Amino acid sequence: MYVAGWEEDGRVGVDVVDDRGVLSARWECGDEGALAVALLSDATGHRPKEATATAFRREVLSLLPRDGFAMSSQEVCAWLLIRAIERLER
Repeated sequence: MYVAGWEEDGRVGVDVVDDRGVLSARWECGDEGALAVALLSDATGHRPKEATATAFRREVLSLLPRDGFAMSSQEVCAWLLIRAIERLER
């Protein structure tokens, strides 16, 4: 589970919490674009293409509350699956 919120200086802090609710990592991302790359990379195990990260930032992250949110790696992967299905249908 990723628990994130924007800091006063515009950076994004992310706590990574495991299935037991234990903090396993803490990230600092410089901006929403870096956050998109970090979340996609961690959830999938590889760095996303720039277009994928940009779409995730625009379609998901830009809609989330600035004071904080929680998102699971399964939700990140579900978004990727939905995008893949949409591309196949075109």
